[in-house]
Amino acid sequence: MLSKILKNTLVKNTITLVSGGVIAQIVALFCTPILSRYFTPEEFGVLGGVLTVSSILTVVICMKYEMAIVLSSDSIERNQIVTICMAILISFSCIVFPVFYLYPETLVWLGLTQTNNTLISLLCLLVLGTGIQKTFYQLHVKLGNYKLLSINRVVQKLAIVLVQLIFALFFMDELGLIWGYVLGFGFSLPFLIYSIRNELKFNFFNSKLLEPFKRYYRFPLFNAPQSMLNSVSQGLPVLMLGKFFNLEQVGLYFFTVRILQLPSSIIGGSIRQVFYKRASEIKSDSVQIKKEFFKTTKGLFTIILGPMIIIFSYGSEIFSFVFGEEWRVAGEYSRWMVLWIGAGFINPPAMSLYLIYNKQGHLFVMETILFVSRFAVLYLFAQKGNMLHTIQMYSLVGLVYNLFIVIYGFTFVKKRSLL
Repeated sequence: MLSKILKNTLVKNTITLVSGGVIAQIVALFCTPILSRYFTPEEFGVLGGVLTVSSILTVVICMKYEMAIVLSSDSIERNQIVTICMAILISFSCIVFPVFYLYPETLVWLGLTQTNNTLISLLCLLVLGTGIQKTFYQLHVKLGNYKLLSINRVVQKLAIVLVQLIFALFFMDELGLIWGYVLGFGFSLPFLIYSIRNELKFNFFNSKLLEPFKRYYRFPLFNAPQSMLNSVSQGLPVLMLGKFFNLEQVGLYFFTVRILQLPSSIIGGSIRQVFYKRASEIKSDSVQIKKEFFKTTKGLFTIILGPMIIIFSYGSEIFSFVFGEEWRVAGEYSRWMVLWIGAGFINPPAMSLYLIYNKQGHLFVMETILFVSRFAVLYLFAQKGNMLHTIQMYSLVGLVYNLFIVIYGFTFVKKRSLL
């Protein structure tokens, strides 16, 4: 039975990707207690602001055309889509980045508390690096280079943590956490690109680029706005809470999210990539899609249920013991945040179905409803000055949304399998 499971293509590729993620996140997990004693909640708050703004910008830096790479029909179309991604990325950088230097108040409006030239430069490098990584990551997924992606994750995480530790121990720079992320990309991106240099053929003036540009129009039209809404929605607490509470509270929130999302970083992201590719290959076989969806979703639920119960019961004690007494409040936040983060852990297969079956419009509507609900909850409850109550309500909104995504996906594949 076990040998049969291990021979399954989805399982094998997932294990390959997850193995690298596990090693990378174990390194991060062991180093976090050290970093939490050298960097203050306020400094984690600054990191949270930068990463939040970066995640919002990187969603649209390629207009989500990178997701079409896996769906490409042959090597010619694949290279055309990669070229489209690079062209959009370069254009975006040339237009948007100068605006940040000329009008730094734009970043203040977005939610950053600092806007000096060093921080702006780090933000721009981070956005650029993430955009390039997303494109080449999808290219490697298309080529089936899961082992290489696994190694790349380890290299990047090791570089990030090592740089952060160096800054903590020797430089005591308040931006050391951000420097770690930027230089981490600097070490890992060349490795990611060089390994497939022979596969790359860029021609920015090829008139045939319009064909895949039009064919996959749903990604920029629906998926890009939906993903941007999701990023803004996920980052709303970091962007908004600083206006109602101090930077320390923002740092406590961001630190908690960072810890609780480790399982998603280790397993959820890998399964999303592998399931997306596998499902795109068998999308015409509704019965097989249903089996893969049920099996994967059930497996994710089984994995996350235990940690959710433990954190909900003993979050404060765990955080204060592992990270230090000053993070006890973060542990109290974790008891409620683990509900929506845990529910989000099981939704990657369902989210993939929306892309495979061109249901981006449905997803965009649901993301819009989620965004409005989260914004309303944060605005209304944060004004009352109770951070814990605000996080509780915000988490419940996220829990309901993620459960709906999974249930809707379940209903969708069940109906298709009966046709």
